[in-house]
Amino acid sequence: MDFKIRHGANMAKRYKKLKNPEFTIFIESFLGHIEPNKSVLGFDSAKVAELENDNAELKAALLSIKNLQDMLDSKIQSVKTIRAKMDNSVEKFEKNAANNETVSKSLMELLGFDIKTQHFGIPGISVPIELFVNGTSDGINHLKFNRNANRQGTNFIIEAKIADSTSWVIIDVITNTKYDHKNQTPGVRVQYRVRAKRGELESTASNIATVYG
Repeated sequence: MDFKIRHGANMAKRYKKLKNPEFTIFIESFLGHIEPNKSVLGFDSAKVAELENDNAELKAALLSIKNLQDMLDSKIQSVKTIRAKMDNSVEKFEKNAANNETVSKSLMELLGFDIKTQHFGIPGISVPIELFVNGTSDGINHLKFNRNANRQGTNFIIEAKIADSTSWVIIDVITNTKYDHKNQTPGVRVQYRVRAKRGELESTASNIATVYG
């Protein structure tokens, strides 16, 4: 008698610790051994049938939960994918706005961007500054400017509008910060500006410097 009690207690501890999926398997095995041993066991047939029905309901509920979990996981992944795409889009808008010289800092703030983290101008390249030109009687216009921290190897595109021209034309590309525009006519108005370029990066134009203006 003591053996049966201890054995029953151990069984109870064992199946009660099973997780739901494993528990349904245990019940199926349990039920499978009842039929060939029903004369020995003497279990109530109605109770056995009830247990069988309950197990079927439990399996169906577990399957529903799994399907819902799979759906939820899919939705979570979809949210992550959409959010990453949106973040990327907004980041591009932010960079375009920051690199647009006509966009003010107040407008950047209005758009919801943190101007403290902005580097106005294209990242990795700076707009040349302090462009100055001086014309001399020998027909040379002498240009100089500040490279504004652009590293060595950066190309500087010199552009000019001569006399009454309304179009900027490239007159040369250099790597230093001084340039002599030769063969010019003393007294003829010329406007100059400079852009920095390195690889695919290109800055906006510098200030405009004018000779004989």
